[in-house]
Amino acid sequence: MTSGFEIGTASAAASAGYQAERRRRFVARAPWAFAVPVVCGAITTVFELLRFPERRIWALASEAAFLVIPIVALALVRAFPQRSIGIGIVATNLLGLILNLYHAVVGAQVATSIWTLTALLAVPPILFSWGWRAQALASIGVVIGFPLMLHGDSASVLIWAAGGVYLGWVTGLSVLAAGLIDRYLATDFELANVLSERETRLQSYFDLSLIGTAILSRDRTLLEVNEELSRMLGYAPAELLHATWSDLVPSDDRESDQALLDGVLRGEQAAAVREGALLRRDGTQIHAIISVRGLPGPLGQADHLIVVAQDMTERWRVESEREEALARERSARRDAEAASRAKDEFLAMASHELRTPLTPILGWTPMLRAGSLSADKQARALESIERGGRSLLKLIDDMLDVSSIVSGRLRLTLRPTEMGPIVQAAVESMRPTAEARGVRLEVRLSDGHESVSGDPDRLQQVVWNLVSNAIKFSEPGGRVDVEVVRTGGHVEIRVRDTGKGLDPEWLPHVFARFWQADGTPTRRYGGLGLGLAIVRHLVELHGGTVAVESGGLGQGASFSVRLPLTTAPVAQERAPQGPVPRLLEGVRVLVVDDEADAQELARMALELSGGEVRTAGGVTQALEMLEGWAPAVLVSDIAMPHEDGYALIRHVRAREATHGGHIPALAFTALARAEDHARVLAAGFDGYLSKPVDPVQLVDAVRNVANGTGSDAS
Repeated sequence: MTSGFEIGTASAAASAGYQAERRRRFVARAPWAFAVPVVCGAITTVFELLRFPERRIWALASEAAFLVIPIVALALVRAFPQRSIGIGIVATNLLGLILNLYHAVVGAQVATSIWTLTALLAVPPILFSWGWRAQALASIGVVIGFPLMLHGDSASVLIWAAGGVYLGWVTGLSVLAAGLIDRYLATDFELANVLSERETRLQSYFDLSLIGTAILSRDRTLLEVNEELSRMLGYAPAELLHATWSDLVPSDDRESDQALLDGVLRGEQAAAVREGALLRRDGTQIHAIISVRGLPGPLGQADHLIVVAQDMTERWRVESEREEALARERSARRDAEAASRAKDEFLAMASHELRTPLTPILGWTPMLRAGSLSADKQARALESIERGGRSLLKLIDDMLDVSSIVSGRLRLTLRPTEMGPIVQAAVESMRPTAEARGVRLEVRLSDGHESVSGDPDRLQQVVWNLVSNAIKFSEPGGRVDVEVVRTGGHVEIRVRDTGKGLDPEWLPHVFARFWQADGTPTRRYGGLGLGLAIVRHLVELHGGTVAVESGGLGQGASFSVRLPLTTAPVAQERAPQGPVPRLLEGVRVLVVDDEADAQELARMALELSGGEVRTAGGVTQALEMLEGWAPAVLVSDIAMPHEDGYALIRHVRAREATHGGHIPALAFTALARAEDHARVLAAGFDGYLSKPVDPVQLVDAVRNVANGTGSDAS
């Protein structure tokens, strides 16, 4: 309901507009308003001529005036619309004066005069609607002209006086009517302006709202939509007006949506809210919060609906991404904590595994030094020390291999390789271990010569790890079968054992790094849990696959490796030559190592082969020796205090540039990574040996470097 304050405010603001509207209405109605007195004058003239033929001159003159004055007034109104009301007042007054003058001249009866004057006074307030002031001004011609008709005796005067009172009453009523009509029209105009302004404002809110809004009929037809809803759904507003609300709701939500709208229309709830999806024109969906409220009709009950949809897709996406980020962060934290625990467990395990082989080495060595052991016990001690050393070497090699695999720096030397000899050699190297544990080791090779494109050393490492693992988990009296078969375009290596077996829950983790079925300090089987992880990576680098099967605990396990066959011919390799005594007869060798034990071991091995050996504990001492003694081969460690082996080889090569000659150099180092190998050769060394090394291998490497054939025994 419009308040009085709103109307008053609108009235003040719209007064100029209403005056313009009044003039517009006057101009529009002027032809009809002026036509009324013309027609009335014509009718009166006809009756006057029929009844009073003698009045024809005055009647026709009066009718001519009634015709000319409206025509002139109408022309002036059209020419000067801003002065139309003033023109109308003047014209009405002239018509009133002419009527009174005509009645006075012809001596018309009071009744006739009053009738015509009343008609003239009644027309303007109805047709012109120009307000009480204009009506009062327009009535002056009638009022001041009426006394012109006073003539005759006192009785006639009384009649005319009574007519005058009546005429005054009619004039007052016409002024009052003009005021009431004007008041009504002004109020209606002001109310229309207020309602129009409010409707415009509400329409602006509707159209400019940043939330999608629609008006629905009872049958869910879209009666009106705003720009935001059209934008959200990818439609033009006109296109949405041909749709129903159900067309915008996914099929899965339509039933619940229908129930919600029906509940609001029945008045079960004034408003309702749901969160769901809406369909865009391209078929995609947006996530929205949809609010519905009933709008009352003429009878007060809700007969249509307003629906407000707020697009929550972006917020929902951001919240989902945030939840995913939090989940990833929690997962990363758990992984980091697990990695930290795994690192601690690995370090504890590595410490245990490294200390275990060191125990017999450090235990037997003092007893050997004391010379209190018999010959057979000395042999047992040396065997135990050798086993411990090889075990340490195996652990270190496994850790280096895993590091190379993880960093992607493990490199293979691929060539056509026959798998039978590779498997046979790996099995034979493990046979003493199997016999020592009381495990029967069987190998069956196919009749064909299956060849693969692979690195022989790494393939032998794969087989060795699998056979070693099978022997380790087999009980005395158990059995390990190794088989090589051809299956289609692949060669398959199968290693089966009758040992501990695997729980089915463990199978997915068997090839994971550092994983062990029993990782407790009381575990029965040693190792770092790296062997099978290395197997998997090496097999995958060869383009093959590895799998494991087990019937469960106590039912053994079966590992199978599948490698693609190759048709390329296998190169024939020379049989390795055994160590030849005195291979280094007369060869001068300078050994540089800051570790006295390693230095002495190298000296003894080289001297027993006939070499003339001198040793230095660092770079400075080695350079001093080179000033007065020229070796045939330089054997140098890399990691040394003050200056390392790289500094030494730079000094040596710089010295050669000024003094001439070339000293072949062999790096003999515990740095055994692939990048260390590449850096050594790039620095100027001619060969590379990783510690620890077999004395025979050292002698052979020195001889090769001295002969210019190089050495690469990692």
